[in-house]
Amino acid sequence: MAKKILKVLKVVIIIIIVLTALILAFFFYISRQPAVPKNYVDKVETGGETEAKYLSYGEFEVKNEKVTVNEPSKEIEIFYPKELENNNAIYPVVLYVNGTGVSADKYTEVFEHLSSWGFITIGNEDVASGKGDSSEQTISYLLEQNENPDSKFYHKVDTDNIGIVGYSQGGAGMYNAITATKHSNIYKTGIALSPANEPLAQNLEYPYDISKVTIPTLLLAGNGDKMETGYVIPFDTMAEMYDRISSTTKVMAIKNDKKHEETLYVNDGYVTAWFMYFLKNDEAAGKAFFGNQPELASNKLYQDVQIIDKK
Repeated sequence: MAKKILKVLKVVIIIIIVLTALILAFFFYISRQPAVPKNYVDKVETGGETEAKYLSYGEFEVKNEKVTVNEPSKEIEIFYPKELENNNAIYPVVLYVNGTGVSADKYTEVFEHLSSWGFITIGNEDVASGKGDSSEQTISYLLEQNENPDSKFYHKVDTDNIGIVGYSQGGAGMYNAITATKHSNIYKTGIALSPANEPLAQNLEYPYDISKVTIPTLLLAGNGDKMETGYVIPFDTMAEMYDRISSTTKVMAIKNDKKHEETLYVNDGYVTAWFMYFLKNDEAAGKAFFGNQPELASNKLYQDVQIIDKK
């Protein structure tokens, strides 16, 4: 009897080991997959001329580099216009803040796309970015390079035009970066893509106070799955958060039928347009959001659009 029990236990242990190995292999596989489809700029549907224009690639040839740093960023990825290496111009900057488990190396095509419009685009490998500490470490690194005569980025950073965008947990990280870090005041504008809502962020121990946001802010989400509408950013909570943003320039919209994992890239046309307007003074890009007939307000792919611009 004892031998039978021992034999059964051995079988159970083997099964558990095999299942554990399969689960670990599955998560390893997922961790190695890109977070955006290849050539996403050719696949994302657009609903307006401005959205389509800025979803396409810009005119700049792009290069990139990766540097190893300490925790929490681990590695910093920088994409930039190739011409930066051979001129005396300065370039605006956009810092990306990662969603849970979505390190920057999973969406390098997004970085390349934005840099093709003339931006230094920077991110890191932190997969738990909600507190904003990796954002602070990453922007500090770039600012240090801007003062380092041996760096290709020496005096190439337009420190008056730095923006930030965060996805999911990174939305909370973005809000913390612009309200509660050493370099909070350096950010000129911010974008939150499906940010973890305030109560959720509080429960997950990376709280933020959206009422402290005073810079121009774009808040975008989807409504294509329960993860998005029932957990991460329910519409009623999103609307309340939008109302509590203190900035006199703010925009909110939901892209129809888009799942949580899609909002990282399906809004990229308007993400690029927003940064082109606020960081490069591109008036054509600003027409997507402001003026008598903002494109976003009539774009049939979006709903619940709210725009306040009192500047």
